[in-house]
Amino acid sequence: MPDDKTAGAAKKAKAPAKKTTPKKPRSTAAETSTAKENTSVTETATSTNDNRAEAKSRFNAALNEAKAGAAAIRAEGKNRAAAYRTQAKGKSEDWVSEAKTYGDDAKTKGKELATEG
Repeated sequence: MPDDKTAGAAKKAKAPAKKTTPKKPRSTAAETSTAKENTSVTETATSTNDNRAEAKSRFNAALNEAKAGAAAIRAEGKNRAAAYRTQAKGKSEDWVSEAKTYGDDAKTKGKELATEG
């Protein structure tokens, strides 16, 4: 029995397809001259300067806003610190008076125990 692969007609191997890139359309003289007429160098420079000026003004505005925010946070911190300082001073005075009463109680108790002994 003949081999099926060899018995039939020989198959041609396909060559790999060539990759072609589409050609870019050529610009005509009319197209290039109108393009140059539409945008001049001074318009481009002015546009660039306008963009820079706008960017600088936005940056400066953001910087000023950040400074104002930092000043507000600083003021709030000072207010909180003053409140905590007052609260701590009140507690320390309470603790001092408490310690004095304990000291007085200890003195009297010590005298009582000394007289008994």
